[in-house]
Amino acid sequence: MVRYKNRYLLIEFHFESDKDAREALGQLDTKALRELLKVSMKTLHGDYGLGCVQRSLSIKYFNVMTRVAIVRCSRDHYRQFWSAMTLLRAINSIAMVITVLHVAGTIRSCQKHLIIHNKHHLEKLINKAKSSAESKQLQQLYHDTMATSAVPLRT
Repeated sequence: MVRYKNRYLLIEFHFESDKDAREALGQLDTKALRELLKVSMKTLHGDYGLGCVQRSLSIKYFNVMTRVAIVRCSRDHYRQFWSAMTLLRAINSIAMVITVLHVAGTIRSCQKHLIIHNKHHLEKLINKAKSSAESKQLQQLYHDTMATSAVPLRT
């Protein structure tokens, strides 16, 4: 038997403002995101490109609050998929940019990088806190996140 080899891409959505992000991602779920990525793949690479990644394409993790997702696609065609994903410029006619933070052969490696990314993001928020109460609340969130970060993602 042949094992299917996949790549996991850790991606982040960037919007001009938080309001735009809430509008665009508020209506988006994993199925809608998958369809959006499939349309982008078909637009850029045609039916052949879509056929190459359609079977293995899945959204393993999607967090609207942190604007991060982990997407699985086939190893042989992940670069085509990466190009189609980064050329996607709008969700629900709201301008945005997708960046790939990490590419890995296992979901566990992506999860480790995601934890590091979230840690740095929370540290930035703590440093930008306007009051000591807000800072303490963010520090508590930081400690709670680090305590639960060992929970594995679904595969």
